[in-house]
Amino acid sequence: MLKDADYNTFTVFDADNDFSKDKAHVYYKGKVIMGADAHTFQPLFYHYAYLWKDKNHLYLFGKLLPGSDSDSFQIIDSQYWKDKNAVYSRLKDKDYIIAGADPQTFRLLGRGYGVDKNNVYHVGEKVEGADRATFYVSTYGAEDRFAIYQGKNRKLKSSDRE
Repeated sequence: MLKDADYNTFTVFDADNDFSKDKAHVYYKGKVIMGADAHTFQPLFYHYAYLWKDKNHLYLFGKLLPGSDSDSFQIIDSQYWKDKNAVYSRLKDKDYIIAGADPQTFRLLGRGYGVDKNNVYHVGEKVEGADRATFYVSTYGAEDRFAIYQGKNRKLKSSDRE
């Protein structure tokens, strides 16, 4: 138990004891999450217990996600989330904002691919050279009119090599 916690209202949220709260504070690994609202703090996605929100903000691993909007936040799938300000993803156990992604036009394609009005993304990383207008998920990974993709790896179709 934490030294300054209110023992009568103290609750542990997860099996790893990473998140807990009392009537006044929310804690991550024993440290107060500054600004977190103890009354509205809740997990967003139980499969990944690191993603939480309160009435004002989003939190990843107990840290405030700057610029996040709690009211408009949506989970698209286990790899992509968005709010009115940004699109977020998880890659190699690091959560981040996808630079330049447009949350108003972003949509999931499947197999880790997403697209917005400007680019194609695979698990949060821009797929260089992809033609977003013709890009689609296929049996083999993904394709556009020029290439076949496995993740971010691009291989020109044989008809385009000649």
